Formats: sequence, C-alpha cells, structure tokens
Amino acid sequence: MSIPPLSNALQTKSELPIHKYKKEILDAIDASQVIIISNETGSGKSTQVPQFIIEDGCEKNKKTRIICTQPRRIAATSIAKRISEERNEHIGGTVGYQIRFDRCVNKTTNLTLTSSGFLLRCLTTSKPENLYQNITHLILDEVHEREQTTDFLFILAKEAIKWHPNLKIILMSATMDCKKFDDYFGGCPIINVPGRLFDVDILYLNDIIVNTEFENNAMDALISNQNELLLNVIKRIHTKEPTHQSILVFLPGYDDIMAQKRQIETKSEMENYQIFILHSGNLDQSRVFNPMSNGIRKIILSTNIAETSVTIEDVVHVIDAGKAKEKQYDPLTESSGLILKSISKACAKQRAGCAGRTQNGYAYRLYSLQQYEEMEEYTLPEIQRIPLTEICLKTKILAPYISIENFLNKGLEPPPRENIRQSIELLKKIDALDTDERLTYLGNHLINMPVDSQLGKMILYSIALQCIDPVVTIVSGISHQDPFVLSFDQTNQQEEATETTDEIRKEFISPIHVILFAGPAHLSHTILSKLDSSGNDINALTDDNTTRFNLNDDWTSFNHMSFQPDIDELKMLETLCNFIKEEDEVEKRKKIEKFQLKKDSISMDTIENFFNEPNVMWK
Repeated sequence: MSIPPLSNALQTKSELPIHKYKKEILDAIDASQVIIISNETGSGKSTQVPQFIIEDGCEKNKKTRIICTQPRRIAATSIAKRISEERNEHIGGTVGYQIRFDRCVNKTTNLTLTSSGFLLRCLTTSKPENLYQNITHLILDEVHEREQTTDFLFILAKEAIKWHPNLKIILMSATMDCKKFDDYFGGCPIINVPGRLFDVDILYLNDIIVNTEFENNAMDALISNQNELLLNVIKRIHTKEPTHQSILVFLPGYDDIMAQKRQIETKSEMENYQIFILHSGNLDQSRVFNPMSNGIRKIILSTNIAETSVTIEDVVHVIDAGKAKEKQYDPLTESSGLILKSISKACAKQRAGCAGRTQNGYAYRLYSLQQYEEMEEYTLPEIQRIPLTEICLKTKILAPYISIENFLNKGLEPPPRENIRQSIELLKKIDALDTDERLTYLGNHLINMPVDSQLGKMILYSIALQCIDPVVTIVSGISHQDPFVLSFDQTNQQEEATETTDEIRKEFISPIHVILFAGPAHLSHTILSKLDSSGNDINALTDDNTTRFNLNDDWTSFNHMSFQPDIDELKMLETLCNFIKEEDEVEKRKKIEKFQLKKDSISMDTIENFFNEPNVMWK
C-alpha cells in the first residue's frame, strides 16, 4: 500500500507537547499489541498520533491502514479535516472520514476517522475477520467517555488481538483510569504525556461572583438563578475582553440552550455578537469553526458534544454549568429516561481544556470548589445504565456460540446481571431470539434496522397488515424526542415558524401527536428512505459486500420469519390506525372499517402465507 509522503506540515506541530514523545510512542507500538496514551487536554494526541504512524509507515515502507474512532460525528469529521490541512492534502486522500450517511474516503485511504457506533455497525454487518485483516492499527480515542459502543469494542478488541497478532490497538484519553485499562488488557505500556501548550485559569463560583462586581444583596439571587448568573458572566466577558476571543458555554440540553439564547437576545443589551449552537439535532454544525469578521464575538451554546476532540481555535472563555443529561434505565419499572445529573471530574477537566487549545484561556465553573470535590471521578459507563437489547442482538451476531451474559461479562465493567436478563427476555418475547438465545430470522432483520427492536418489529408487522404509513409515522414519533428541525438562525420566516412550533407544542402532549398532526404520508416517506439507505456506506471500511436491510427487497426475504401476532398486538395496530388524521372523514371511516374487516380475518397461517404470496392476502 503506497503512502504519499508528508509535505509542508505546519510548524506548530513540533511545538505540541506530544511531539517530544513520538519515538517513545512508535517504539511502544512496535513492541506491544496494545498501548495506552494518557495526556493533558490539548497536547495534540488526536491529530498527531495517527500521523506518527503514517509517517513511520512511509519511512519504513510498511503497509499502514488505520481506523480511528471518535465518540461523536463532529469530532470525526473535524479531526479528519484538521489532519488533512496539516498534511497539506485534500480530505478524502490519505486521510478521510466515514460516518453514517456521510463519507469522504477512497480505496487508498490510509487513515479513516469514524464514530465508534459506525465501526460497531460495520463489524456486525460483515465478517469481523475481513476488517481486522485489512487494517493494521485501531485507535480508540476519548475512551474515558465509556459509551456502550466503546465498551463493546473493548471486548471485541481484546478478542481480536488473540487471533490477529499484527493488529495494534491504541487507547487514548486525557482523563482515563489507566490502571483499570492496563489490568483489563493484561498489562501494556502506558505513555503519560504531561503538559499542554497553553494554560487555563479556572475560576469557581465564589471567584465568579466577586469578578462580576455585584453588590452583596444581589449575590443570593444570582446564585439561585443560574441562567441570570450565566448571562452576567457572558456580559462581563463581552464588555471587558477583546471580541476575537470566543465564548463556549456548556449546558445540559436543548431546552437550556434555547432558554439561554432568549436570555442573551432579550436581556443582555449586548451588540456585535453571533450565537452558534452545538447540539446533536443541529444539522449545520460546521459553521461554528469559521472565523468571525472583525468586531463580532462568537458565543457558542453547546451540550457535551463539544467536550472532546473538537478544537474551535478562537475559544478562550469556557463557561461550565456543571450539569449534563444522562440516559438512565430502571430495571424495576423497565423504563428509561434522561436524568439531569452533575458531571464528573473527568468531564469538568475536558471542558476546561477547550479553552486552552490555541492560546491561554479561562474556565468559569458555575459551581463551588466544594461541589467539584464531591463529584464522581469518572462518569458511570453507559452500558451500566441503559437498556441492552441492541447490544444483546449484536452479541449474537459476533459471538453466536456463547451466551449473551457470558460475553458481556468479558467487558471492562460488565452491566448489571438483571439488565442483561431483562433484555434477553424482552428479545425472546418479541421473537428476536428463540428459547436457546439463537437469533431468529426476525432478529437478523431487526439488527439492521436503525430503531429499537420493538419498533422495528412494529414496522415489519405493518408491512404484513398494510398499514405501514401510520406505523412508520408512529415509530418516527417514538424514536425522536422532537420532530422539528433545529434551525437557530432566526430570519423573519423562521421566527414565525418558531412561534407556530411553540403553539403546536402547547396543544399536543407529545412529539408523536405533533407528527400525526403534521401528516403521516410525507414523514413516512422520509423515514422509509432513511431505513432503505441506512446501510449504504457500511462496506467502505471492509471492502466486501454486506447484507443490507431494504424494505423494497423481494418479499421472499421474509419467508422464514416466525411471526406470532397475538390479539393484543393486532388491537394495538388498530388503535394506531385510528390515530391517523385524514382530511376526508369519509375516507378515514372507510380505512378503519376496511382494517377492521381484514383484522377479523387474520390468523397466524394467513400472516405466514402473506410473506410467500403478499398480493393474495389483500385482494
């Protein structure tokens, strides 16, 4: 595999703290299959370590193909572009990225940045051996975040090095528990990279109150109302500091972001600024990296999406609210939801590091030093606090001859036994697994659907019952918390749309009602298009053909599925159809009556026959 030589790299690369450890890192990679790199935030590991490996392969004429995972899409794309710029190359050549619905790679790409979720999807939709044979290095970056996909990849990586002696695994993070990872992989070199290029001054709540220069009688009100406190910190920075220094504000979620945005626009009396939003629902995130015109300050309101591996060069001031929303699962009630919690010390360190990437910075923590000391050292691994149905299905693809519980117990910190057993029982109940924990034909299709297993089964049932439009509309409402596109540039037209959106939110009790009100036909077409294309880019990492789920495939692909609908499920589908908002009440009544007649005549044999002869059942 030919590797283009490095040319015209930026001079600042040699100034990064990690550059002094280049030889030590490469020697450790040559000597061991697994190495751990622990460093200060901003030392340059995410952009430089992959380049060290590429340059070493070029000098020694060695085959080099690297996959580097990041916890989030924006990190994968921005780092790939940054490395390409440093190498003076176009993105998609030596360096590229591949994420869901977006790719910029070719057959000769040596370094592919991707998300951990996308890599796991590649492993479960093709033979893992094909991927391991085609790559030389697997870099797992920001492993301290401990997403469920990352923890699952730890198990796969540990198994892979047993059978692929030439595969190298590099684990990187600024705030990981190195001893825990070292013990898990059976002892491996740990390279600590001290120091950072720029300093960050950290101010806690007491310092912030003093610096805002408020009188004593206003302090209690400020402390009790964090939005007001945050607004005053932003105003002070905007009036006292140069406008080319951007402000990054970490907030728990979308509602908090929009509330703070309204505060700034209506109460701050500030001028010459522009607000940017970093949120998973914001489709246009790349604009936040663009420099501003002279005299305009950039104010970035973000969730924890900007916490790791995202370098916004002009950020000097970071304001940390100290809270984040985590998905929590309660095995007693078998329900999950987003819980507002204090962040960990590791997350606080990551957030502060965002202020000192390219110049000295300031971190304003809206909590006291005592509150910081009471925080957990690390965030609880996601695999221990969420439902495991998706992971259980993936386990049976990658390890079909071992029980799910035994496989997951190989993890760094295995999930609670009760969570595993409840997930397995649910998968058996919906016929995704048989009584011996083997994947059914239905289970094989559910793995490839980008929705929850129960919702995926609903969609497949709706094909048989010819009510796919309303069911896919329902599924889209359940799968997404908010059906509205998050556009934050308030033109007059968008301001009117926002007012309409707020009125709709008041009228309807849940996103699913909003979607049904909006009209199922258009939304169903959109969701089906996404389902149909969900696997289109998977084979680029492995260069082989993969099995893809396509709702337009021949009906015979469902011939051997074991569908066993009971009367409750059929009643549920009838109820879903009754939710449909039709413009013509007569047509609505006809549909309901027709569905009732069809439902009354449905038997298990009829449904099984439908998948052999789909056109017969509904004539």
